Amino acid sequence: MAKLSNINAAYEFLKAKKNKAKFEDISKAVLKQNKIESNQKDTALASLYSSLVLDNRFSLTPDGSWALKGNLKFEDVKKQYANLIFEPVKKKVEVEEIEESEEEITDIIEEDLENDDEEIEEDEEDEEIEEISDKFSDDN
Repeated sequence: MAKLSNINAAYEFLKAKKNKAKFEDISKAVLKQNKIESNQKDTALASLYSSLVLDNRFSLTPDGSWALKGNLKFEDVKKQYANLIFEPVKKKVEVEEIEESEEEITDIIEEDLENDDEEIEEDEEDEEIEEISDKFSDDN
């Protein structure tokens, strides 16, 4: 059997186990399968752990075990992300703030309507001036 990389050996171990396992169990299996010598053990373990963290085929469970993502149960995933699920914060809004906001909106609308009325009046005046100008030019 060809020697697998440490991370692939860990993958095969968890695949065969079909369940989660502690890092200690995974590392023992990898060291045994790949016949890692004792002087290389620390480096191999550090590399294996880093690879487990970075490889998206693996997931750290809430109890500190490692599992293949495909073998995780929904409850394990739910627990893993429980700290990220939160209820939205409901801000208490004072009645005065609402009333102030309503007043501001009302003021803006009234001002806009007044501007519209002024524009209409100006347009009407322009039309009257144009009519008078047209009459005057027709008379001449």
